[in-house]
Amino acid sequence: MSGTTMAATDRASDGKLCGFDRMLSRLLGAGGLTILAMWLIIDVIPGESRYAGWWLSGKVILAVLFLVVAAAPPRVLTVRFLEHAWVVIPALGVVLQTTAFIAESRPADPSIPAEHEIWQMTWLLGAVYLSLLALRMAHSRTSTTTLQLVQVNLFGGALALGPVVGFWLEYRQLPFSAASAIIVQLTNVTFPMLLLVFRTRMISYFAVQERWRQRTEASAAAKARLLKERELARLAHDTVLGTLNSAALWFRGDPVVLPEQVVDMARGALRSLDARTEDHSIEQPLAVLEQVIVSTAAQLGVELVEVRCADGSATVPGAVVSAVSDAMSEAVRNSVRHAAGTTPRVAGSIQPDRVDLMIEDDGPGFDLAAVPLDRMGVRQSIVRRMTDLPGGDAVIDSAPGRATRVRLAWRRPASAGMREHASARPQAGAPS
Repeated sequence: MSGTTMAATDRASDGKLCGFDRMLSRLLGAGGLTILAMWLIIDVIPGESRYAGWWLSGKVILAVLFLVVAAAPPRVLTVRFLEHAWVVIPALGVVLQTTAFIAESRPADPSIPAEHEIWQMTWLLGAVYLSLLALRMAHSRTSTTTLQLVQVNLFGGALALGPVVGFWLEYRQLPFSAASAIIVQLTNVTFPMLLLVFRTRMISYFAVQERWRQRTEASAAAKARLLKERELARLAHDTVLGTLNSAALWFRGDPVVLPEQVVDMARGALRSLDARTEDHSIEQPLAVLEQVIVSTAAQLGVELVEVRCADGSATVPGAVVSAVSDAMSEAVRNSVRHAAGTTPRVAGSIQPDRVDLMIEDDGPGFDLAAVPLDRMGVRQSIVRRMTDLPGGDAVIDSAPGRATRVRLAWRRPASAGMREHASARPQAGAPS
């Protein structure tokens, strides 16, 4: 993989990772907002608050920040915004947790109050703060995952001691419940550690996914180029070279006088070249396919043409019209060229969901296995042209000493298959 391709893969992976980090931030913001709102509704709003106004204002600001992260549109939650939010929200949260007991109204009794609901509050929000800090550390890419996990544990320990420090500053002593509260707070490191490990796995997944996407696109582009080159080779063989060969047979010195049949073949070659710009995914009436078969066969000198059309107003894909008519033309030309003195016959039926066409002659026949692989006529212009068409098929029945029969068939596949074929070759003149 080239350096440019690797850089493009990294950029695409980074884009997906930023979207993943945005989604994680939204989940953390929604979780923090839910916990904070429940505490405000249950412990603050119903009765007279026990906490100072500046401290409650800080909690309201924290709730607003959670709301922005959880509900803001993607154009607001840019990478730069999230990087700041991953630091500002935990910093504000830790300050409010540490000063919770300082902001708490002093009871009439100077002794330590028996209940400390704020322990529960700090326990619930601690994991949210640590997870946001973990995202900031992971996004900076300044350390390995192992070092990030160590940093999360250190931050977790500091976060667990914050409320205890605030309690001691306010009351100059510690309750017995402080020990259990610290232990509970330390369990908050579990979730951000799992988040970091999961995020690391997602980075690898995004990179692999992007490489496979690029390989798939490159493979599809290469296949489309191959199909176009193959079709161009068929076109050159079927029309241009065929016209030149016919002109060479009629060359009689200077000046050159060509019969009208050769002139018509030259005009048809030019029309085939122009037709490469047509959109063959457009449906064509069956009457058009019937007319193309009859007129093409007549132009090549075939007098016995019998085509049954079920409903002229029904339609088939334009690619079917092009492939069937071109393959039939090549089969008739081969018959005229290699089975001189015989009269080729064309017969078949066309329906909206199927086409069957038979080209027969009474010539000496040939051994298909003996035809060189690099010969364009039989293998490419007839067989491959039809088999490359979704739902198409071609069977050549011949042997030395007996007649040759070429059967062209098409069965309408699922519509998605035709759309995929058309989109892969947007400017092909015919299926290949």
